[in-house]
Amino acid sequence: MVNDRVELILGGSLGRALLAGIIGFDDFAVLAGVGLDARLDAVMPNLARLATCTEQIPLLAALQRNPLGFGFSGDHHEWDQRLSGTSESLRPIAEALVACPATQDWWRPLDQEQQRWLRCHHGPEQLPRGEAIEQALSRWIDEEIAAQSDRQSLAFYKASLGKENFSGKWWSSPIGQGIVNTSPACRGELPCIGLATMEDPLGPETYEVWTVEVRPGVRVHEVDGPYSWARLVDQAPIDITVTRDADWSRWTTKHGPWLVPDWRIIGENYDAVHVSIGGYLATRGSAIEVEGGYTFLAGWDAGATLWLRDSFGEIRYEGEWTGQPGQDGLPEAFRL
Repeated sequence: MVNDRVELILGGSLGRALLAGIIGFDDFAVLAGVGLDARLDAVMPNLARLATCTEQIPLLAALQRNPLGFGFSGDHHEWDQRLSGTSESLRPIAEALVACPATQDWWRPLDQEQQRWLRCHHGPEQLPRGEAIEQALSRWIDEEIAAQSDRQSLAFYKASLGKENFSGKWWSSPIGQGIVNTSPACRGELPCIGLATMEDPLGPETYEVWTVEVRPGVRVHEVDGPYSWARLVDQAPIDITVTRDADWSRWTTKHGPWLVPDWRIIGENYDAVHVSIGGYLATRGSAIEVEGGYTFLAGWDAGATLWLRDSFGEIRYEGEWTGQPGQDGLPEAFRL
């Protein structure tokens, strides 16, 4: 199990970038002419600090501030190439991270007793219930399918081919009114992990924090790595190449076809899809081969669960949290 987690981290572009960030091999190091081997030599005597770390939030800050950028940056492919052959060099860092007490929750399945839902001023007034959840997912799928043949979308897609200055939709997770995501409670200053791992926040906000009781027997698809995400896509793919290729091809050098799951069909077999933090480290940012093309995972806040139907019992209001979610609101990142 431990070895599997190490291999998943080393095999993922985000996983390698997190390890590089932890040892201080980043843009500043490159500009100063400091190589990976030099950074490794400098930090190896302090490796026990990582293996014994008990504080989760500094490591989540390191996850956000990795060299690739949590919300993708212009030099994403350059950094991916820089780190692609570094797995063996970074292995001791990966082993220490996996052993670390602060990361033990990163690979666990959905914790049904610790789910939190966040409400803000631009979201629904209350947690969507009943058929509203399925209807929202169906609308998202219909809109995505319609966009593939929309005249403006097609013109944008054609103009973006071979260019590097086009950017459009870049997320693979459904978003919009009625879409329900939860994240687990967080040890430390934040009421839930979602406030730390939010990829695309809108700035400082006030959130209502609600505890969501999950009914027994819920059917969850666990995304713990690229293969489990690919299996989900292969079950029910939809092609979203026209609206995603501008960004995804630039980050991966692949031009699709790009496929994501049809949540209406996935919802026939599952009630929820949980992407663990470890699963996101192994999956996010890489072109993953599936039947008929590729898939890509981005914009899915690490540790979050997408609900495909109402699987909730009691919900309880826990209070308010005001601040800047995501990278800009986190304290100093863990560094060796």
